[in-house]
Amino acid sequence: GILSLVETVNRQPALKALFERHSAQELVTVLPTAPESRAFWQSDFSAFLFEFGARGRQEFELSLPRWNDDPSYLLQVMKMYLQHPVDLHTKLRETERLRHEDSATLLKAMPWFGRMKLKFITKLYGV
Repeated sequence: GILSLVETVNRQPALKALFERHSAQELVTVLPTAPESRAFWQSDFSAFLFEFGARGRQEFELSLPRWNDDPSYLLQVMKMYLQHPVDLHTKLRETERLRHEDSATLLKAMPWFGRMKLKFITKLYGV
C-alpha cells in the first residue's frame, strides 16, 4: 500500500530529498524524469497505480480525478507520511484492542438473550 511506497522512499536518500524539496504537484513531473526517481516511478509507483489507480480522494465523487489521472493527492499523502511517520502495525493493534474493549462493554450492557443473539449473528458473519 501507500506505506510500502513511503518505506521505499525512506530507504533511498536521493529520492527522499526530492519529496522534501518539491511540492506534490511538482513531483508529478519531477519523479518520471529525474535520474534518482525514474526507477521508482516506473516500477513501484506504477505498480501501485496499476493496482489502485482507479481510486481517488473521494471515490464516489466522479468529478474528482482518479489517482491514475492525477497522482498529486497520493504524492501529498506520501509526503505527509514521510514528515510524520506512522507505525501502522502498532496503530492497528491498538485499534483492535479498543474495538474488543468497546464490544465487551456493549455486550455487558445488553440483556442475556440479546447478547447471545448478537454473538450468534457476528459468528455467522465471521466477525
